[in-house]
Formats: sequence, structure tokens, C-alpha cells
Amino acid sequence: LAVPLFRSFRKIPWRVGLGTLLLGAVVLWSIAIATPPTRSHDAYWNLSFGKIAGIYGENPYRTPPAILTDDPWTEPIQGFKDLTFTHGPLWAVLMAGIAVLSGGSLLVALAFSKLVMLAALLAGGWFLWRTFNAHGIPREERIARMAIVAWSPFLLQVALVDTHNDVLMSLGILASYYFVLRGRYSASVLALVGVGFVKYVSFLLVPIPLLLMVRSSPSTGRAIRIVAIVSAISLLFGVALYLPFGMPWENMGGLARQVFTTVSFRYATVTSFISAALVGPYGVWYFGSTLALAVLTWHLFRARILRAYVAPILTLLATGTLWLQSWYLLWALPLLAITLSPLLVAVYLTLGFLVPEGVPTLSASTLGLVFLGAYAVVQKGFLVPRNARRLQK
Repeated sequence: LAVPLFRSFRKIPWRVGLGTLLLGAVVLWSIAIATPPTRSHDAYWNLSFGKIAGIYGENPYRTPPAILTDDPWTEPIQGFKDLTFTHGPLWAVLMAGIAVLSGGSLLVALAFSKLVMLAALLAGGWFLWRTFNAHGIPREERIARMAIVAWSPFLLQVALVDTHNDVLMSLGILASYYFVLRGRYSASVLALVGVGFVKYVSFLLVPIPLLLMVRSSPSTGRAIRIVAIVSAISLLFGVALYLPFGMPWENMGGLARQVFTTVSFRYATVTSFISAALVGPYGVWYFGSTLALAVLTWHLFRARILRAYVAPILTLLATGTLWLQSWYLLWALPLLAITLSPLLVAVYLTLGFLVPEGVPTLSASTLGLVFLGAYAVVQKGFLVPRNARRLQK
């Protein structure tokens, strides 16, 4: 359906297309918001930690949901009740605030979570539109590409039905790339750091705007001062977020627990099997991260900025985890929506939605990454849009 949809939007006047896009989004997004989580219990798992922190005043990094016995907030959780919080402090503070505002009602807390996801999607839509414009994509084609993404069952499911915080990761990475295009490197760094305190993966991309900031500075001294100021702001922001739960270094165990507790081959990709064979299952994350940094460095020093953003994410997802979930594909989705053909974007989104639960190595995540890898081999340079090569320099 993506091909006729794309062609139809390109043929009609852009104002009609834009109105159709917005109307369709309002209808579909409203239905998704009204639908309780159906394919993941992560929304309830996150909110239970919000209750632990916001209502009971306990440290979510040391207190698991299992302590909330006979609590309606933990009844929908299907597993990991003994696991303490694994995400960053910004997400913990946000969940605690939602729990407090909910007045103890799980339904109200879930509604607030969906509103946060809606706000993130709206902000992401604005950044995506502006990024399309910066790449010189015609107005009609922008609307068509946005419709394919905004109306996709995958986005509706993971963002507005199941409320995965990977929507915030997608927003931060897209915003960072947009700020790079505008030459606002400090804002780009802060965007990555901000969402990095939701999930730590965006810290991987921070060297991109930092190096560009140094390169664009008129003097070495000025570059050092700017980098020092931005680094100090980021550090203070992180400390301030962690302080409600104790000293930061006392709560960083969540990252290790997230990496090592999910050592399972159920959601492993073909390439992560190879990583495990080379370095063992507990070394996969380190191996994938190192490989992703190497890919980032290669593209960055060759002035391929868009590739420097996208390729490390795909590399990390393909080789750096044995617990690859479909919603992780959100991290690269906006930038891939710029570069891939509409049909390939639709295939990417469809594979993300059609997850064969319980089938090892055949998850949509694996199929999507294998497909993208094969396409990269077939068409060299697919991450650089034809009408925007000048932006890579």
C-alpha cells in the first residue's frame, strides 16, 4: 500500500495532502491512544517504578516492583518483577512525576504516559519536516514520506499503544542531526545527552557534534572553552537527575543489569550470534559498541555526517545485543525515512510490526537488519540521498 499512497500524495496539491496527512494522523493516533498496551508490558513496568519513586519515596535503582505485592500497578507485568530500574534518571524522574500526578490511578498514569509519547511524536514530526526541507526534498514528497511513517501500524503500536520510551530516543537523535545541519553543535550535543539519560545508547553519537564543533571553531582555545562548557552542563544535568535517588555512581548499575540480565538468544540477530561466538555472550555488548564506534569514526573522518549517525546505530543493533526488540528500530527510523525509498521505509516499518513472538532469530528486528544490510551491499551509499550529497561535507 505504500507505493500507491506515496504516488497519490505526490499528485495532489500539497495543501490537500497536508490536510489529509493531519486528519489521518488525528484519527489513527486517537484510536491508538485509547487502546491499552497489547504487545508489551513495559508501560506498566515503567509506571510501577514511577510509583515506587514518586509515591513510596523508594529508590527505583535499588527497589524492584516485586515489593508492591497485591498492587494493581504490578498485576499487568508479565516478567522482570525482581529487576531494578535499568533506564536513565530522566525517565525515572518523568515516571515518578506521572505517578504523583495520577493520584494513584494506573489508568490516569497510563493516559499521562501516552500524552508524553504524543508530545514526542509531534515534536519529532516538526524536526522531520524541517530536516526534509534542509535536504531539499519537495513539499509533496515530504508529505508522502511523513504519511508512510505517521500512519504505519508499527509507529502506532510501539509509540501510542505500548508507549515505549524509544520514541524519545528517536526524537533526540533526529533533533541532534537537525541541529548539526543548522550548525548549532552545542544544541546537538545537549539533545543527545538529554535523551541519553532516558536510554544510554545516544551517548554513542555525541562525538559527532563535538568534533564538528571543534572543527568549526575559529580557534583552538575557543573550541576548548565551548566543549568544556557543554560538557559541564551535561555533567551537572546528569548529576541533578540522579541526586533524588542518591549519588550517581551508586545508581549506574542499571546499565550493567540491562546489558547482562537480557543475555538470551531468543531475540538475537544472525550477526549477534557471530559476535557471541567470537567474544562470548557477555562480551557481545562491548564488541558491538566497539564496532559501532569504529564505524562512526570511519564515516565521521570521511565527512559523511548522515552515515555517521545512522550506520553506528544499525551496527550496534545488528552486532551488539542478544535482546533486540522491534521498538529499537525507532532509533534510526526518522533518518532512514529521509534516505530510503518509500517502499523500503514501508518494508522496514512492516517488519518492525510483524514480530513472530517466540520464534528465535526470526524476529522482525533480525529480518529488518538483514534486509538493510543486503540493500547496503546492493546499492552502495544508500544512506546518502541523491539530492543532498553536498550536506555530507
